[in-house]
Amino acid sequence: MSEEDCWVGGNRIRPRASLSGANLSGADLAEASLSDSDLSEANLCGSDLWKADLWGANLARSKLSGANLSGASLHNAVLVNAKIRGARLVAAKLYRADLFEAILSGSNLSEADLTKAQLVRADLTRANLSGADLSGADLSGADLSGADLSGANLRGAKLFTTTLRRSTLRKTDLANALLRRADLRLADLSDANFYGAILHRADLSGANLAGTDLRWADLTGTGLVSVKANRDTKWPARFEPLDFRKAI
Repeated sequence: MSEEDCWVGGNRIRPRASLSGANLSGADLAEASLSDSDLSEANLCGSDLWKADLWGANLARSKLSGANLSGASLHNAVLVNAKIRGARLVAAKLYRADLFEAILSGSNLSEADLTKAQLVRADLTRANLSGADLSGADLSGADLSGADLSGANLRGAKLFTTTLRRSTLRKTDLANALLRRADLRLADLSDANFYGAILHRADLSGANLAGTDLRWADLTGTGLVSVKANRDTKWPARFEPLDFRKAI
């Protein structure tokens, strides 16, 4: 979007714009400058926001399903209760973004920066988060069933009561993450790093732990029925897994 082209559907596109409830569905907003704008409850379904500047924007309860937000800057943006189904957010910058109860099912967030983002009770079912940076993020109560988090960085993340059933966390870094009561049943955790993680009363039943590093992890009360481990699985000191593991 050029500097001269600053009107879309009768709406002026500029930083700190007041666009609450605006209908911008299907709009071409690539590289638009909308920092600190009010886009709450706006309809942006199918819009092109490639590399748009949405730093600090209010997108609460907005509709972004099918939108292209790849490379967009959403640092400190508010996306509470936003509907972002099937959207593209590849390499999007969401540092400290607030995505409380946002719906991101089926969205592509690969390589996105979600450092210290708030994703409490968000719907991330079947989302692609491969290679994403979620270090220090809060995903408590979120649903990531069937999500792909392979190679993602979740160091120090909060995943209290988070659902990760049948998700892929191959080579994912979860060092010092907090996973109390998390549901990891049937998840692929092969070659993942859980060094120092808290898995108190988490359920890993049927999970693939081949090559997983669980040294110094807290496995107190952890469900480990029919887990699949191999000689490369690293268990906490003095922990005896032979009673329940299945060799693979």
